Amino acid sequence: MDLDGRLERIAAGGEPGADALAALRAFEGDPWPAKDGTAARLDLLRRVGEGLLAAWRQAVPGAPFPGTTAWRLWLPMALDLAARRRRAGRAVVQGVLGAQGCGKTTLPRVMAPLLQALGCSTLSLSIDDFYLPFAQRVALRQEDPRFRWRGPPGTHDAGQATRVLDDLQAGRATRVPRFDKSLQGGEGDRAGFLAAGPADVVWLEGWLVGCRPVDEARIDKAPWPIATRDDRDFARECNRRLAGYLPLWDRLDGLLVLWMPDFATVRDWRVEAERRMRDAGRDGMDDTQVDAFVTHFWKALHPDLFVRPRVDSPRPGDRVAVLDARRRVVSVRQRAARPERRNRRN
Repeated sequence: MDLDGRLERIAAGGEPGADALAALRAFEGDPWPAKDGTAARLDLLRRVGEGLLAAWRQAVPGAPFPGTTAWRLWLPMALDLAARRRRAGRAVVQGVLGAQGCGKTTLPRVMAPLLQALGCSTLSLSIDDFYLPFAQRVALRQEDPRFRWRGPPGTHDAGQATRVLDDLQAGRATRVPRFDKSLQGGEGDRAGFLAAGPADVVWLEGWLVGCRPVDEARIDKAPWPIATRDDRDFARECNRRLAGYLPLWDRLDGLLVLWMPDFATVRDWRVEAERRMRDAGRDGMDDTQVDAFVTHFWKALHPDLFVRPRVDSPRPGDRVAVLDARRRVVSVRQRAARPERRNRRN
């Protein structure tokens, strides 16, 4: 039995054998506090294992339990967030940055029972919740046709998102807009508001969360798919618009980067997500639309320009989880190496 299977068995109430314990101790020294080592993780897994398995199966039906991801990331991160909440004496806002389809939305869902067992209530927000309503995005597109898709900087109400986090960090309830990506033929629209909070741990996830403007000279040598003068002009405009998000990023107490710099893999993940929406009877993009959509995102904020700086030089409290093509965490570190990547489709 592989380590994923052994950890699933422990979560279901089984005991680890000597071989499994030795394999788990090999992760000692990863970039989490020493107190969140093997003993603490095992104790939490035994206490919450059934709830963790249930949360995973509900979030990703039919998928095998990623035990090593739970061991490397979910368990120590839950212990760390609970400790930071106690020290802060207020809600802790945890940012999650990652490409489309990498598991940003799933992460808070599967970690909820772990944090609840540690005495922390949770609230999950997405930068997508704060997209401008469809009518406002249409007006933006008419003003500048390069903003034909939702997603790039300038298509969100960053000020509203900042006010929501201010409420939550002050211990107040708030109202969060909800965005339905299936509306308007897959272009998405705001679908009302939801009363939320207060909470102990607040997640803010999104594909550009934590990204900061870069020196525009770097855009002159940007990699594919930024290939033309128009592409570079668009990237510069997005770079300038990122400045409007900095007050929002300043509310983050930490950032987790889910790192996958491979264009082809990211495209495949998005195709899977859109097919699931269509299979469920909801509007979704076809494969050709997905291809244009993901390319547009990479032209707006190319990961090599805007995400890699957070990977190579994390700030205090930030961590990087390197993913493989199956979305499994292969390492967690404070300064990530540069994995192999494919920028062009096969």
